[in-house]
Amino acid sequence: MNALEFLNSYAQINLLLFVAYVLFEFTRRSSRTIRVTASYRQWIQIAQALIFVSILSPLALHSLPKDVFSQMQEGVFRLPSEGKVAAGSDNNSNAILKAKPKLERRVDFFAPTLSTRITLWVQNIDMSTWAYFLLALLLTGFTFVFSRLFLRLFALRRVLMSSVTIRQIGNVRVAVSDSISIPFSMRAWQTHWVVLPVQLIGNASDLRIALLHELQHHRQGDTLWAVGIEFLVCLFFWNPSIYFWKKDITELQEFSCDEALIATKRMSLHEYGSCLVRVAETDLENRAAMY
Repeated sequence: MNALEFLNSYAQINLLLFVAYVLFEFTRRSSRTIRVTASYRQWIQIAQALIFVSILSPLALHSLPKDVFSQMQEGVFRLPSEGKVAAGSDNNSNAILKAKPKLERRVDFFAPTLSTRITLWVQNIDMSTWAYFLLALLLTGFTFVFSRLFLRLFALRRVLMSSVTIRQIGNVRVAVSDSISIPFSMRAWQTHWVVLPVQLIGNASDLRIALLHELQHHRQGDTLWAVGIEFLVCLFFWNPSIYFWKKDITELQEFSCDEALIATKRMSLHEYGSCLVRVAETDLENRAAMY
């Protein structure tokens, strides 16, 4: 894949991510209006499928043989070569030549999609100057965003290293830390971490609920998805839709865990809600103490 093909695929992926997000939000809002019920987990699966399709479709298209791809880009049917017209049939030749503009206008709707028009327009531009400059800008932005992610991961690693492990079952490690106020879960290679604030130790009910909630994230594969979405943010850092995707899916994951735990009936709604309120209050107090 040369620079032109890479830029075409990259632009198409960004466009598809934006269109897919608009479609996803429109579908969610419409479902509320017409009262179509769907679980939070189902919405997560729909969102993830749209993201995968948006990313893989342009890559699959450019993996086709070049002759097939070029035929798809042309978007019009070619007339038979003039050599196939019977000799001496001047009248027929003139009729075909007159009808050719009309025929091209009639078949013009078959392929000139927005992405095809953009691709054809880009191909007619000299890539020697601006293409590599654009690639350099993308690489610079990717490096900057990835550096910020690396710093956050380094800070998170310090939290993990300073935490105290209270229990480990297989590759699941439960720890407590005095440097956080909100429980979180994450995946580090083969280790599944659940880190709880030390303040929860004094309340057995809140400790149990928080632990079940974070373990549910591991069961649903949310921690693995969190790694993937952070990588996508680095790749498509300039696209606003990727941040909207991250925000919506993160919220849906939280609601999905709440929905799954409440469905088990292992705790009352009042007990579960009270735990969430107390954790939020503790976090606000800690934030206020920092300023």
